[in-house]
Amino acid sequence: MYKRNTDNWLKHLDFIILDLVSLQVAYYFAYVASGYGCWPYGVLLYRDMAFFLLVVDVLILVLFNALSEVLRRGPYREFLVTVRHVAIVAGLSILYLFLLQQGQNFSRLCLVLTFLLYLYVANALEAASLEANGARGRLCAASSDGFVERIAGFWPCRG
Repeated sequence: MYKRNTDNWLKHLDFIILDLVSLQVAYYFAYVASGYGCWPYGVLLYRDMAFFLLVVDVLILVLFNALSEVLRRGPYREFLVTVRHVAIVAGLSILYLFLLQQGQNFSRLCLVLTFLLYLYVANALEAASLEANGARGRLCAASSDGFVERIAGFWPCRG
């Protein structure tokens, strides 16, 4: 009669938003670091890939139940789950480019940097959120020791 609904995804909405933001930040900085300009969403292939990454990220979070027990995981277990999640999203992205026969037109450097930065950004934002709030489950908009400024300083916009 008073059973809790354990399949409620709204309680994980802040983690989903944090994950989507970290993926798009990683994608943007990987594109800029590849030397193709400052706005990846102007080129149709890169815009389609950004949308595909958003959709696949949410699907993998839901289908693989990546957010189960997220409030009780330790840092090592959280890192392993993040690595598995990044590997699955990367594999599906490569499959997407292969099936569209656009692998030659998409920068391999951008693809590899996206997922390396995604791994770093996802873990850094999780740590910043935990430090700022003292508990899991709350989205924090603050950066950890100038995190955004450090990343932005690595790759100046070249036009």
